[in-house]
Amino acid sequence: MYELALGVSTFQQVYAIFNEILFVFNLLTLIALVFFERKNPEKVIRWAGVLFFIPFAGFFLYLFFGRGPSFGRTKKVFTKLENDQSYLKLLDLQNKYISELKDNDDNIGEMVKYNIGENKSIATVNNDIDLQVNMVEHYQSLMNDIENAKTYINVLYFIIKPDIIGQKFIKLLEKKQREGVQVRLIYDDFGSLLIRKNFTKSLREAGAKVYPFFPIKNTRITKNFNYRNHRKVVVIDGKIGYVGGCNIAKEYISLGKLTPWRDTHLRIVGDSVNFLNIRFAQDYNFASGENLVQDVYFHEEKVGNNLTQIVSCGPDTMHSMGIESAYVKAIYSAKKSIYLQSPYLVLDEPFKMALIAAARTGIDVRIMIPGIPDKKFVYYTTLSNAIELAEHGVKIYMHKGFIHSKTLCIDKNISSVGTFNLDIRSFKLHFEMTAFIYGNEFGTKMIDVFEKDMEDSTLLDKAFLEKQTFMDKIMQRISILFSPLL
Repeated sequence: MYELALGVSTFQQVYAIFNEILFVFNLLTLIALVFFERKNPEKVIRWAGVLFFIPFAGFFLYLFFGRGPSFGRTKKVFTKLENDQSYLKLLDLQNKYISELKDNDDNIGEMVKYNIGENKSIATVNNDIDLQVNMVEHYQSLMNDIENAKTYINVLYFIIKPDIIGQKFIKLLEKKQREGVQVRLIYDDFGSLLIRKNFTKSLREAGAKVYPFFPIKNTRITKNFNYRNHRKVVVIDGKIGYVGGCNIAKEYISLGKLTPWRDTHLRIVGDSVNFLNIRFAQDYNFASGENLVQDVYFHEEKVGNNLTQIVSCGPDTMHSMGIESAYVKAIYSAKKSIYLQSPYLVLDEPFKMALIAAARTGIDVRIMIPGIPDKKFVYYTTLSNAIELAEHGVKIYMHKGFIHSKTLCIDKNISSVGTFNLDIRSFKLHFEMTAFIYGNEFGTKMIDVFEKDMEDSTLLDKAFLEKQTFMDKIMQRISILFSPLL
């Protein structure tokens, strides 16, 4: 009995010491939150709640997912655009015709000027843009352009997988490098987690420059783990550019678990390729530690007439509200219609309220989401937001497969195609990029694609809600509580 009592007493002492340590951990973390996140009180409140409900684990969750990114000694390579000579050349080119944007009844001029002022996005009119919605044809187009490259190939992807598509892609890059074309490749180290060094060994041995972005083995993993480079950018000889939702993997041509897969990508020829190149160079400089200076390429002959802006955002541009603010601005400028496609619907309140306000004023608001999930818990959040929006008059279409497109079309004259999801991660955490294309000609193509996708979709209606189980409703409510932390 004495030994038992002694054991219980010892356990109580250890438990008391553990609680004291736990209290100190939480207190120090909370102090750090208040000090480092003084400009973001909502974030402080959210993480304080996490620390309260799951005390010890909450500290490690904050350690990996809550802190801002660390750029370390290489922070200087994120050159400010105001000091970038290539950017200044583009700015001079823009100023030659920006005065032609007149304040008229449409919302194009206002949107262009907003992206110039808020996001420092160059507006160019000399662009030919191909809207690609069949990813088999997209890969054929991309690899054909790479095959015909003469001087350099700049590549940045969130995901490259060592499957049949990834192997073919890397082998083609190696072939071009051995032909004397300089290949530069950046991949996000978490998004491309399946890549091992031997996968790109021959490419590197051929002379290509290959670097992971925010390496997960880096000593700063606890600060950078949650901040990923979600961009998909290819620039060939400074003349041809690609940007959109498609990474390098077989699932993008419906050969994976999620099928059918629907995505959207752009092939750009024209002056906006210069801005893609500038952004690539900045990401490359950070990942490599080098100082790549890309000479911008100006087309001597007119190649197209699409008024275009490349808008980017990320932890390196937190002074700007980035793509989310541009989307909200576009939504509030709508007079007739708003069409959106996104694989996720994890929204903050300003974005959600903009959509609801538009629907309540009689604007035709349509959002297309996947009918099948890739991440079950996130999908519950997507459904929760979709149901709420539907209750306020937004038409929610659920594609029969997995729709990975990230697109926006306002009044048929403001369009966006890029890497930007409608979720908190794209809003706040990821390096993203999108192309805004203005005018009815391109906008009509966007609407035609959306309406064709509607044929393979079902409307989220009363019948869908009646099929919801009690557990579905519980999971939706739980997931929405954690949505600011996703």
